[in-house]
Amino acid sequence: LIETADRMAASDERARNAPRAEVIKAVLMAGAQKRDGWQREEHRPLDKHLGAGFARFDHSYRILTAGPASTRDIDPLGGWVFVEQPAGEREIAYEFELTETVRELSVILTWHRRIGGSNRVILREGRPTWDTTPRLANFDLELIHLDAGVGPVAIEESRSRVDNVEHIYRRQLDRGRYRLVVRRLDAIHEPWDFALAWRSHAAAQPQEPEEIDEPPVEDETDDPAN
Repeated sequence: LIETADRMAASDERARNAPRAEVIKAVLMAGAQKRDGWQREEHRPLDKHLGAGFARFDHSYRILTAGPASTRDIDPLGGWVFVEQPAGEREIAYEFELTETVRELSVILTWHRRIGGSNRVILREGRPTWDTTPRLANFDLELIHLDAGVGPVAIEESRSRVDNVEHIYRRQLDRGRYRLVVRRLDAIHEPWDFALAWRSHAAAQPQEPEEIDEPPVEDETDDPAN
């Protein structure tokens, strides 16, 4: 995936962010396949034991090579974006339309914490110190159905309190128009980078049973061996 991302970045300026760690991580996790019994807990985006699932590099490769999305009207089949969000921007939305029911939708939002040293003064002691306390932005991810009939309705959300990843996963999603909302909630006055990756698969269509021409059954009573 990294080699592919490097080639993409070298050949297309629009894909210059493909090799970034946030993008590779989001692509890997969005491509993961869920095992039976996969279930996330409240306020935790991933399964306690199974994580995002097991790696499917074919899925992840398809997501990587489908991106980056050039607009905020995205292709639901797969893609990614890398965003350098300004400090004052609190919400970014992406919309897509499903022309048919999909059997699976997986969306991953991921970002890094920052560990940067800075001088500060310990007030009680009046002496300077070197502070290496990590800083972590807080993002939420929400899926909104725009064609719900009663106005936009939030149908799925990921609101982790402890992680630097958010994950929306639906085993089935009906056709219609949808919006993915990335919302920043922290009070850190810094711009922050994030990567968003997604994929979907069309629902399997029932197939008509094939008619098989069977050979005629011979009358065994005419067989001299019997």
